[in-house]
Amino acid sequence: MAGLGRTVYRLVRPMVRLSFQWVRARDLRTDAILLSLFVVPVAMVLWKGSVLYDDWRQMYFVYPAFAVVALSGVEGLHRWLRQKWVMPLLVSITLGGTLVQMVRYHPLQHVYFNFLAGTRREERFDQDYWGLAYKQAFEALLEADTSRVITFYCQNFPGTANHAFLPKEKEDRLVQIWEEKGARYYLSNFRERRELNLFQEKAFPFIDPVLFIRAGRTPVLGVYKVEAFWDRVEGKKGEWLLEENN
Repeated sequence: MAGLGRTVYRLVRPMVRLSFQWVRARDLRTDAILLSLFVVPVAMVLWKGSVLYDDWRQMYFVYPAFAVVALSGVEGLHRWLRQKWVMPLLVSITLGGTLVQMVRYHPLQHVYFNFLAGTRREERFDQDYWGLAYKQAFEALLEADTSRVITFYCQNFPGTANHAFLPKEKEDRLVQIWEEKGARYYLSNFRERRELNLFQEKAFPFIDPVLFIRAGRTPVLGVYKVEAFWDRVEGKKGEWLLEENN
C-alpha cells in the first residue's frame, strides 16, 4: 500500500500541475510502466470476471511489478523515517514472521493465507491443491484404523502418487479402490468447486469425518468413512446422490 500510494502520488502530482514530466523523466516513466503491469491485469480480471486457475497461476507475471512497487514503498518509508533503523527492523520482522510460519507449517508451508482471507477459508478457497497432505493422511489413518487391510478412494491423482511413495509395509495395508463405490474411506483435499460445495453442505461423501490434516488451524485434507453409505448412493462420481432414509 505504501508503494502504491507513493508511485501514484509521484505520477499524479505533475499532472495536477498540468505537467507530464513523467513522460520525459526515465524514473517516473519506469514507475508508470511497472504500475500499469501490476494494476491493469488485476483490474481487468476483476472487471471481466475472468476464470482464474488454481493459485491464479496465469497471473504470476504480475509478481515482478508487484515486488518493485512494494520495494518503492520500502524505499519511500526508509527516506521518510528519521530513525533509519526502523525500516530494516520492520522488514526483518516481516520476513522473520514468514520464515517462522513456513517452519511451523512444514511440510505444508505452501498453504498460507493472512487475516484478509477471513475465517473458514477452507470452504471458499483451494488449500493443499498439490495434495501433499495425502501422505500425512495415510499415516494418520494407518494409526487410527488397525485393520489388516484398509480400502480407500481418493479424490485425485496426488492421493495415488502419495500412496505409491509410502514404505512397502504401509502401502500394502492401504488398498486403493478404483471403482466409484465400495471403499471404506474417502480422502479429499477439497479441490475444485464441486468438492468445496459438498464440503460446505456436509453432503455425501463429507458426512462422517474421521480425521483432518491441518495447516495451522485450517483443514486442508479430510478423511471420511463412507462404507456404510454405498448401498444408498446412486449415480456416478461427480453426480452422487445419497438416498435419504425415511
